[in-house]
Amino acid sequence: MIQAVIRIQGIGLLHDPSSAISLARVTCLYAENGRGKSTLAAIASSLRTGDPLPLLARKTLGGRNEPEVALRIDGGNVEFNGGAWTRSAPDICVFDTDFVNANVYSGSEVSADHRRQLLDFVLGEDGLRLKQAVDDLTAEISAITSRIREQGLRLGGIARPLALEQYLGIQPEPAIQVLIKEARRSVVVAEGATAVASKQGLTELSLPTFDVERFSALLSESLPSIREDAREKVRSHVEGHGGAASESWIREGLSLVRDNTCPFCGQTLAPALQLLDAYDSYFDERYDKLVEELASFRRFLSDMFGDAALVVLRLDLERNDLAAESWEPLGPLPLVSSPIPTIEANAHEARALLEGLLDRKVANPLDTIPDLGDVARAIELLRKNAELAASYNDDVRNANSAIEAIRVGAASSELTAAAERVEQLERQRSRYESPNKDECDAYQSLVSQKQGLEAAKVEARRQLDVFTADLLGKYQKSINDCLTLFDAGFRIVDATTSYEGGLPRLQYALELRSHRIAIGSREGSASRPRFGNTLSDSDRRALAFAFFTARLQVDGNLSRQTVVFDDPISSFDQFRRRTTADVLMDIAKSSQQIIVMSHDPLFIQALSEDRRAQTLGVAVLELRRSQDGYTSLDECDIEERVQSAYKANYDALVRYVEQGDVVDRQQVVRAIRPMLEANLRYRYQGALKGAYCLGKMIEAIRTSVPASPLIGAKPLLPALERIDAYATDFTHDAEGAVSLDQLDDGQLQVFAKQALAIARGGGVSP
Repeated sequence: MIQAVIRIQGIGLLHDPSSAISLARVTCLYAENGRGKSTLAAIASSLRTGDPLPLLARKTLGGRNEPEVALRIDGGNVEFNGGAWTRSAPDICVFDTDFVNANVYSGSEVSADHRRQLLDFVLGEDGLRLKQAVDDLTAEISAITSRIREQGLRLGGIARPLALEQYLGIQPEPAIQVLIKEARRSVVVAEGATAVASKQGLTELSLPTFDVERFSALLSESLPSIREDAREKVRSHVEGHGGAASESWIREGLSLVRDNTCPFCGQTLAPALQLLDAYDSYFDERYDKLVEELASFRRFLSDMFGDAALVVLRLDLERNDLAAESWEPLGPLPLVSSPIPTIEANAHEARALLEGLLDRKVANPLDTIPDLGDVARAIELLRKNAELAASYNDDVRNANSAIEAIRVGAASSELTAAAERVEQLERQRSRYESPNKDECDAYQSLVSQKQGLEAAKVEARRQLDVFTADLLGKYQKSINDCLTLFDAGFRIVDATTSYEGGLPRLQYALELRSHRIAIGSREGSASRPRFGNTLSDSDRRALAFAFFTARLQVDGNLSRQTVVFDDPISSFDQFRRRTTADVLMDIAKSSQQIIVMSHDPLFIQALSEDRRAQTLGVAVLELRRSQDGYTSLDECDIEERVQSAYKANYDALVRYVEQGDVVDRQQVVRAIRPMLEANLRYRYQGALKGAYCLGKMIEAIRTSVPASPLIGAKPLLPALERIDAYATDFTHDAEGAVSLDQLDDGQLQVFAKQALAIARGGGVSP
């Protein structure tokens, strides 16, 4: 409870230090408009939260004093000095224009922010802790979402043309380098598909065959058909003339003999006819055939196993090696090892062995060569060469099969697809290499964190929903009970929480004559019923008042609260003012303290004189004009302020009656009832104490007893009742009231004159 205001200075019009002044459990404060009521409400709000900004923003313009406040609260001093409070006082609630604008509506619009703030107000401490958990998680999710978006933008450039999720979903491949190498080969193949189709494969190795059996038979051939005498003569002659080497010369020379004449000297050969006859018998057809066959074998050895043949063979194998190298970039080939060194060595050795045997045979064609060991050795060497050639040819065939597969692939491959495959594999490789891997890991970590926060938020929202379900049911009932007291004609329905934009807020609708009215800034076209065009100013203010008081009743902490009301009757007619006074008294009984500020002296007077307030303890204060146009806080003689208001209303009626329309008719009709209320209160003093409106006064007069001073006012009852009914029609803001535009000058003159007659102490005509 705020027990005293010790000092206020440097804030708005409260510039000069105020004198200490005590407050009561029911403190009523009167002030004209613009005197500083909102400043006092701002001080209370700042004290509640400990936020200095509302006071720093209201520092007196051009003033010499810094903002300072000193209050006594619950027996201890609380100060605002140097731009900060010594402590806050959270058990203060303030109903003022700032509360309405922040929590309920602004102008004619209810925004999402209003409903979010209103939920904060409704929930109380326990609910706010749950809501704060949702709000904090929402803020964290928003922050991490921004980080995910930034990280995603960086990764998006790396991932293109893939979508980010596709890029992140790429799986690692241990053999990625091998796959990339193969894919690049496919690109080379695709680029040279036409050339590949005509590109030659490897050539198989072809070694000459050798007729071993015939060769061996030739070596064993002795030509037994030749006459023995001819054989002896020729051999004897050959041995005497050059040996075996001359035998082939003789054979060749015989083919040149013509007419028994020597081709060398031209002499007749008649003396040598016996020798020539022996030659003919020796060098017969069989001999010629044997020699020719031996010569053929020698040519074969020279052609097939000579150096020239081996050079050709080497060149063929080298061409295969080059061909294999040229195919290697297009695809892997089986290993093809050249056997040429071994083949050459074996061929040289075999040729030497075989030619040696031929030389021996040619020298003595008719002699057999019984030792065929060299033949066997040569044949073994040639067999090894054949095995080497067969093995080599197997490798060649395998390589050619791989080459054919490359050809087929080249014929069906497309360069674009091959290039895309390389690009895909390179992307797969880079996905798991720094810095891309680090970027992806960071992004996925943020996503994982966000998922965890979202799961936590779901749980926090569940707890908040469970808490608010029962609370909002009670809150809605309390609001509607208050609206019923105000005869509002509408009620709120479907009060619940919603999470638009991720933040919890209060969601509700209005129901007016079975029609549902949308709440929110996006309510549809202006032609449809909505908050702004359906509720009057008074209705909207009543709704805000109901929201505020419902919280006090539902919260359960009212007994420790100091409740501040700044002009709670703004826009209200007499009926709603009376209702407001009753609600305030109910709050006063249950709260620790209530402070009510108003610019209406009659309302302050009626409130302060209410017997319920008197029982609790009342202080009446005033914000009044002081030196230099500033404001001071003092005790108030409310009777004097009421009389000042009375005089203004009385003068307005007199000028209207005496001078006609020099005074606005609306001002006149609104002055009738408060003028009579003040007049009767003044005339009958304590007898009308607590009767804060004309209707209550009429009831008090009607029920007065002979001993009461009010008994003398009973003759005025008919006129008072007529005046009250007439004035009420033009001062009640509820739907269905008579429009001020309908004021009839003649009728208004009648009621104005009757009111003045009563005020002057005279009787009135019936």
